[in-house]
Amino acid sequence: MSLWKDRTDPEREQRGERARQLLADELLVEALDAIEESCVGRWKLAQTKNAREDEWRALEAARSFRRTLELIVLRGKEAASRRTLRERTAEKAAELLRMRTRA
Repeated sequence: MSLWKDRTDPEREQRGERARQLLADELLVEALDAIEESCVGRWKLAQTKNAREDEWRALEAARSFRRTLELIVLRGKEAASRRTLRERTAEKAAELLRMRTRA
């Protein structure tokens, strides 16, 4: 299953909340920071172009992991916003229907 496709809004909300929890976890954030810092340090010490490129790819992979979690959080918030809008629209429609049936 794709990361972005074939998911219902409730699934996106749940995944967004889980990703938010992960990004709020100090241990995970500390680990990601340490990985990035280590990659930068090894990149600076690398003797060859290939070694520097390898470290740069590792750094980009670590950053990509964090960005992916951030995007999942964003998608979850968007799904929650759509749900809230649908709920408000349904409430307004029900209220209009009640008003019409009273008249």
